[in-house]
Amino acid sequence: MQSTVEETEKHTVKLSVEVPPDEFGADLDRAYEYVLTLNGAGAPEGFVAFTASPAILARASLDRIEERGPGAKITRDEVASLMEAMFERLGRYQAPFPRNGA
Repeated sequence: MQSTVEETEKHTVKLSVEVPPDEFGADLDRAYEYVLTLNGAGAPEGFVAFTASPAILARASLDRIEERGPGAKITRDEVASLMEAMFERLGRYQAPFPRNGA
């Protein structure tokens, strides 16, 4: 991991941290496994949703950054769609995200 700090003209500090994408992916895989464990153990839907939503959004964000480069973001509509799909799956007593993590 490499980090840099740079001072801008308006006396704000800009922090840049370079972490290999593989590290993020491995962390997200562990987060998904944890969510699946909670879901499989019968944790309340709200608890599973609260725990799954950051992992789902992080995966979508990482995918977007890998596609378009640093600074790329997912849209509000995409966030809404991802959360809607998560709640639909939970309502059908399924995992909050597809098994492949997409």
